[in-house]
Amino acid sequence: MSNQRAFDDLAGIYMTGADEHDSVGLGASVSMVPGPLQVVLGGNLPSMAGIWFAQLVDRWSRLSGPCGLVRFDEHKVRLDVFRFGGRLSAATGEQLLEEACRAVRSWAIVLPAGFSGQDLGIGVRPPIFLTGCDEAAVAAAKLRIDELRLLCSTEGQAMHELQLVTVAASDAVGRRVADDITDWAITSTGIAVRWCGSLERVDRLESVQSVEIPGYGRQDVGRFAARVSALLRASSRGDSVPRSEALPSSAPSAARDQPAVKPASHGADPSPRGTQESMLSYFPELVGIRVRASTAPDVELAVDVTGRLHLISDDATTRDLRLARSWCSSNWALLASAVVDLRQIRQPVLVDHLVVADARHAVSLHGAGLLLHVLIDSAGQRRRIDLNDEQSAGLGA
Repeated sequence: MSNQRAFDDLAGIYMTGADEHDSVGLGASVSMVPGPLQVVLGGNLPSMAGIWFAQLVDRWSRLSGPCGLVRFDEHKVRLDVFRFGGRLSAATGEQLLEEACRAVRSWAIVLPAGFSGQDLGIGVRPPIFLTGCDEAAVAAAKLRIDELRLLCSTEGQAMHELQLVTVAASDAVGRRVADDITDWAITSTGIAVRWCGSLERVDRLESVQSVEIPGYGRQDVGRFAARVSALLRASSRGDSVPRSEALPSSAPSAARDQPAVKPASHGADPSPRGTQESMLSYFPELVGIRVRASTAPDVELAVDVTGRLHLISDDATTRDLRLARSWCSSNWALLASAVVDLRQIRQPVLVDHLVVADARHAVSLHGAGLLLHVLIDSAGQRRRIDLNDEQSAGLGA
C-alpha cells in the first residue's frame, strides 16, 4: 500500500468533508505557545502516535512559524521541519542541525522508550500529553500520569504540571474528558493538568522536510536537548542585535514631543532592579527588546513570533503595567521605528504578564486581562509556572 493510500484511508476516518480552503485551524482548537524545547508524550491514541504528533506541530507552524518535531532512533534522530519555506541544504549532521536551529525556534521532542524523569524536565513548559477520548484511553491516561509521577519521585524530582491535548474528538467531548482527567490528577497525584484543546481530525500535511542527524541515540536525549538549546540561544543572540536598533539621533518632527525610548545599557542588567535578574530568562518563547517605557522603566518588553508586544512586570499593584501599556500605545510609531519586528504591525497587540511572588496573590486577578505567573524552585532550578492562559485571562481565543 502506498503512503498516500495509507494516509487517505486513515484521514477518511477522522476528516470531515470540509473544503480544503477553509480557514486555518478548522478541526483544531489547540491554543498554546510552544517553548523552544517542548516534550510531547502519547497515551492511548487512535492510530499511530506519530500521526497526531505531526498534526500538533503542524498546527503550531501555521500560527507561529516553522516548528520542528524530533524523534529518536537507535543511533540517530529524525527531524521533521514544518512549513519552513526553504530547503535545509547543509551536508553534514552538525552543520545540518545548526541550519535547522536557525530556521526553527520551537522543537517538539518525542521522548523514546525508557526515558528518565530528568528528560521530562528538558523544556521550560510542562510536558504535553496526547490522549484519545474513549473509555480505555481515559483509563490509560490516568495510569500513565501516575507512572510519570512515580518516575519523577524515584529520581528525587517532582512533576507539578502537565498539559493535555485530546485527539479525534470535538471540543465539547475533549473538554468533558479533560475535566475528568484534571479532577482525578489533582486529587490523586497532586499534578495540575491543563487542557489545551482538541485535535479534532487529521489534516493533510504540507511542506514537511525530514532529515536525519547521526550521533545521537535513544540514550542521548539530554545531550541532544542541551545541544539544541545552545544553538537556539546562539541564534537568538545573533538575531537580537538587529531586532532592537538604536534610535536615530534626530527623531522625526512628529515624534519630538514624545518621551524618548530608553535602551538598556549594553552588557548591563536591562532593568533597573539592581542585582535582580531579568525575568525575560523565564520567557524563552519571547525575544527581549532593549527599550523601556520612560514612565515605567521596570517593565520589560519583548515580542513573539507573531509580532505581539509583551509587557512583563512583577509590580503586584499592576500600576507599572498600566503605565507601560499607556506609554507603548501612545508611542507606538516611535517604538516601531526602534524595533525591527514591530515595523510591519498595523494593529498593535499588547499582552500583559504579571509575575507574582505567591500564587495566592493571583486569585483576585483571574479574568482581569493579565497572564499570571509564579516562579518556583524545582530540582535545584528556578522555573516559571503559568497560572492561567489567554482564554481564562479574558484575552479571547
